[in-house]
Amino acid sequence: MPAPEQPAARKFKPTAQQEDILAKFRTGAPLVVQAGAGTGKTSTLELLAEDMAKTGRQGVYITLNKTMATEVGSKFVYGNVRASTIHSLAWRIASKIPQLAPLLDKIRRDEPPVSRFHWHRVIGFNEVFTHTSFYAANLRNRGEYAADTTLSSQKIMWAAIDALRLWCQSDRTELSKEDVVRPLSMQPHTWDTEYAPLVIEVAQRAWVDDILKPEGKLPFTHDYYLKLVTLAQPKLTQWLDLSANSVLFFDEAQDSRPCVTYLLSLQDDMQIVAVGDSSQAIYGFTGARDGLPKIEKMAGATTASLTTSFRFGSEIAGVANTVLDTLNAPIRLTGNPDMDSSVHTLAPEKVPDLSQLDAILVHTNARLLFAAERCMQAGIPYTIMADTSGIYNLAYDYDRLDNGEKAIRTELRDFDTQAALFNHLDSEDSRSVRSANDPLIRWLREFSTDQAREILNNSYDPEKGTNQNPVVLSTAHKSKGRQWDRVWVDIDADQSLPFTSLSYNPEVKDGTVVDMESRQALMLAYVALTRARTDLYVSRAFMDAFDVISDQLARGGGAGLGSSPLLDALVAEQETKFADY
Repeated sequence: MPAPEQPAARKFKPTAQQEDILAKFRTGAPLVVQAGAGTGKTSTLELLAEDMAKTGRQGVYITLNKTMATEVGSKFVYGNVRASTIHSLAWRIASKIPQLAPLLDKIRRDEPPVSRFHWHRVIGFNEVFTHTSFYAANLRNRGEYAADTTLSSQKIMWAAIDALRLWCQSDRTELSKEDVVRPLSMQPHTWDTEYAPLVIEVAQRAWVDDILKPEGKLPFTHDYYLKLVTLAQPKLTQWLDLSANSVLFFDEAQDSRPCVTYLLSLQDDMQIVAVGDSSQAIYGFTGARDGLPKIEKMAGATTASLTTSFRFGSEIAGVANTVLDTLNAPIRLTGNPDMDSSVHTLAPEKVPDLSQLDAILVHTNARLLFAAERCMQAGIPYTIMADTSGIYNLAYDYDRLDNGEKAIRTELRDFDTQAALFNHLDSEDSRSVRSANDPLIRWLREFSTDQAREILNNSYDPEKGTNQNPVVLSTAHKSKGRQWDRVWVDIDADQSLPFTSLSYNPEVKDGTVVDMESRQALMLAYVALTRARTDLYVSRAFMDAFDVISDQLARGGGAGLGSSPLLDALVAEQETKFADY
């Protein structure tokens, strides 16, 4: 019988930083690795798995993304590390718990789900809620009349289900006001004293009276069984048949749901290796939180870093470091000495040659439509890498309001009429409760839903099998984990990013930007600026914005960024010829 085929030998020589990580890993203590953009995170995990195979250790790799679980899992060629999403792992555990297993059948069953319009009837809830909206108050202050806003039992029920979703992602054991989203037009006092308590009451009734019952009719989601598993506080070694000296790799830990971080921090009979980049924690708006600090607090935990990028050279690394300085991040990047990368600053109202780009990164879906329209006019094939279903759904609801019907799919259901929506958008109060979709709504208002659908439908489909080489259009959020040779970061015109406004005034403490919204914006900039391998195109206004932040930091008592020779050199590069808009 022939001997079993051995895995292919590793094709890379470990760097000094990887050797340091390996040495700390061999101590058996919890390990946190801050891995900067393009610094070889996956190859490092591959190295650790290889070392485990030599001693017969087993492990499990956990991430939130199925695609990443598949891609990274394929690197564990010794068969000693199982790759899984956190939901897959929770499903395996829940299926073995007698109290939870029957609830999983609610996901499997084929019967048609109860329409969201009838969810309130399942639990016998029929109340309405009337309040004075922001836009109504604004109109009254100008001597105009506007009726109060009435939220139906349907809308309150939908808010209750949203509250359950946010609670399931948290590490809290009980529902609280933190889980209740304030409607776009609702005044804070009303939300705090009346609305939030009502939504919590309805959510608790739905949870106890229906969702936790096998015969329940309300949808049972994957987040529900994940929450139930975390509340059970299981030991993974027991439920996954792993030895006590096994390893748990926790990837993309900077974007972890608090419930997941809490569950993993309980695994004191496993060696936890948490890997991520705290400066790429860009999903805070979804409820995600940086899980790396919590793992660092585990008994005996050590830290290490990966800072030499294999993706780009020193010039792009320098731009990235201006953002990391502003964030007071735990690491700074060193460019690949073998990579020849260039940063091109664009003069006002100039764009690069679209035919020479591989990707255009924007912030919002509205800017995505602008970028696609620009490509259409130039005859440049493009493919949209974004959640286009969100755009379609918003356009659908926008049309319903325009036709005098109720919106049903998106946050536009907070408004009874299109006029009410426009009053909200035009009111001064709207900025305090602005939605991530506000720029897209304004785009639809200026243009049309038909134009939006045409832009989306013209997106190149790789399955067509043609020889087109389209430019990738992506939001900065969706670009995370991706890389291209030539990238244009086109986000300076998007005023939803606070650091693009000259009036930007971040909250500063000890020389560091500390307010969450500002830090999220800076982290998003860092992600966008580190997607390019050879050529990064960025506006002069975008780069100048960091000087504004530097001044704010200096006034906050810290050293700030100070003078940056790199930035000065980039700003001086204005004679480069680019195409006009």
